[in-house]
Amino acid sequence: MCKCLFSGPNLKAVATMSVGFDHVDLEECKKRNVPVGYTPNVLTDATAELTVTLLLATARRIHEGKNAFILKSIGLILLLMSFL
Repeated sequence: MCKCLFSGPNLKAVATMSVGFDHVDLEECKKRNVPVGYTPNVLTDATAELTVTLLLATARRIHEGKNAFILKSIGLILLLMSFL
């Protein structure tokens, strides 16, 4: 952990917005009686949802369908513009 965090005597707490707290010097926090907060399991649901979404998109070939739709739309636009 950054030494600057402990340079002031008024530090009340350390909070991290990450899943783990390996980067926090727990020994030093314990010695100075500073509580440590972190966010366990914050990404569990989001990771599972993204995984299912990617599996469905792959199975349904969404990206290929989108590209085909765009190419057909561009072709239609060009065809209509040729009549102008």
